Amino acid sequence: MKMLELKFAALATVMALAATGATIAAVTPAFGAEVVVNGASAPSARVAYGDLNLRSKAGVARLESRVRTAADRLCHGIGIETLAARLDALTCRQATIAAAAPDVRRAIERSGTAQAASGGANTLTLR
Repeated sequence: MKMLELKFAALATVMALAATGATIAAVTPAFGAEVVVNGASAPSARVAYGDLNLRSKAGVARLESRVRTAADRLCHGIGIETLAARLDALTCRQATIAAAAPDVRRAIERSGTAQAASGGANTLTLR
């Protein structure tokens, strides 16, 4: 009987740790994305990419993922949303990603140049 109780205790501990890890992962902001609210101006998000190799497909994919995550944070509310609010958020997200696309392309193009190597801007600002 003691062995069975020990197994259940071990299983409960593992499940508690898994739930805690999932919660921390869900509330931790994506590395490289920061939402900024300045007084009366609209919120914006800064997306860092200085740590990425934009000459690789993986680096470009990671930058695009950070842009999508930042757009989500800017456009989606917290909690229960009405259908209209959800649709507005999706429209906002698509527009924000589209508006950032030229900056993403420029960052990729600059990634192999002397400007990027000399410490040029390593963040994108989404609005």
